Amino acid sequence: MNRKLKIRCQHDFEPFARKMLFEQHGDVYRDHLYVQTVVYHLNEFLQCGDHLIVNLPPRSLKTSLCTTCVPAWELGKNPSSKIIIATYSENIAADIVHQCRRMM
Repeated sequence: MNRKLKIRCQHDFEPFARKMLFEQHGDVYRDHLYVQTVVYHLNEFLQCGDHLIVNLPPRSLKTSLCTTCVPAWELGKNPSSKIIIATYSENIAADIVHQCRRMM
């Protein structure tokens, strides 16, 4: 990763999320409007700390963006943050935590 992009990723959630999506899924989701919209609202959520509900169909990057990128970003910015990852399956939660740690 070049220095300029690394600095942008450290200070802005949007390039961080795009870089992480590219690392996980390649160039498939690059220009989808719904991905841009979700990233925009996640960025707003991270700035104001209010509540956010993301309701999308299966296989639309909810886990990658909301449950993996957001905790990695938040813990990178504020290591003392407390984050709970709750799923219906312990295996899925463990996989999410592993992906989050890999991002960091």
